[in-house]
Amino acid sequence: MKVTRPVVRPKDVDRVVLLVREDDNKKGDANRWVRQYLRYGMTATFSSVKFKGRSVPERPTCATRQSWYDLTRLVKPGFAFWPKAQQYRHIIPANPDRMICNCNLYDLDSDTLTSTE
Repeated sequence: MKVTRPVVRPKDVDRVVLLVREDDNKKGDANRWVRQYLRYGMTATFSSVKFKGRSVPERPTCATRQSWYDLTRLVKPGFAFWPKAQQYRHIIPANPDRMICNCNLYDLDSDTLTSTE
């Protein structure tokens, strides 16, 4: 609903995601703030009826990962976004900067368009 043009750029979005590989978390002072943020995530219990005060690393989707915070293997940004739903118009915006999309969009990439036949 917020897409106003056929190309989405970083300046057009109002949210960001921090991707941290397990290896990155173990390197020097440059990542001091990242480590501090991850420590907060390990101990904070965000209000949730479903998870009843469990910390983020204890929740099912995070607990199955080797490092609960490492999403880098799951992310493969595509060249365009395909919306899961539309209201007034169906727009498939280009994603030339290969930004990451959320659960309301699908990433289109060359593998998606390749036939398996």
